[in-house]
Amino acid sequence: MWKLSNGLRENLWARLEFLYGVDKAPRVLERIGMVFGRYSFLEQRCCLEKSYWDEASCLLITYGDMVNQEGESPLLALKNFLDDYLEQ
Repeated sequence: MWKLSNGLRENLWARLEFLYGVDKAPRVLERIGMVFGRYSFLEQRCCLEKSYWDEASCLLITYGDMVNQEGESPLLALKNFLDDYLEQ
């Protein structure tokens, strides 16, 4: 797999076991390690002291043409919508 601190491995394991169950968690952990290990992502970016995602986090996934405003291109309408209704 990949070289990973025990603390981070345990943290990931607990989450994966909750999401996927005890039978599937080892395989999911192995696959995450293979993908992230290619880019050294876990070693460089993850830390146990600070959570990057919590109950206050928000992520928007949308197609660029899902917000329409007469006389504006879809991407401009989306930008204006986000500027008006979301904090940065």
